[in-house]
Amino acid sequence: MPGQRKRGRARERAAARRPAAGKELGTALGAELGTELGAGRWEVVLETEDRARLRDRLRELGAGGAGFDPAAVRVDTLCGRLARPTVHRLSVFVPEDAGGRAATA
Repeated sequence: MPGQRKRGRARERAAARRPAAGKELGTALGAELGTELGAGRWEVVLETEDRARLRDRLRELGAGGAGFDPAAVRVDTLCGRLARPTVHRLSVFVPEDAGGRAATA
């Protein structure tokens, strides 16, 4: 069948990009991007309805210095309906220290 090989390769690439079952999402995502997030938690930095404000804050984080890791940033879009507007939430990953407590940002 024409195109079958191409579709099969596309499925294999998509399966390789998906996190492995049974792994913590942060660890699987970090392994996929070449970084290991390890144990920790996601801390909300900004929650806004304004996309321009979200973009500005992302630029500030990126320009903040050499310690910026794009794999440790997450943007969630909470879709609104009639009664509630759409909200964008920016979170950063805060790793735990050796004692099991989240390090201060």
